[in-house]
Amino acid sequence: MRDVTGEYLEMLDSFQCDLELAKDPADPWGLDELQLKLEQGDERLLKDFELLSHLVYGLRYDKIKIMQKEEADGESSSLQPAAASGD
Repeated sequence: MRDVTGEYLEMLDSFQCDLELAKDPADPWGLDELQLKLEQGDERLLKDFELLSHLVYGLRYDKIKIMQKEEADGESSSLQPAAASGD
């Protein structure tokens, strides 16, 4: 078994950032821009989609597991995202 976290973390972080920007009505960057990047064959974005497909396949067919570390007291650590600045 090997840790593949790093292989997927950057891709997930990029998608999370893209989607946060797309949902902000004050930001000119949106889903239309994402669609345009796909149509223009944006290499980074297409690579991320391929990696996402690999992750989903691995999870679905039990080839990849996502593990959550437990705290010293046996409780699961909180997975609350950091508050966005300006909130």
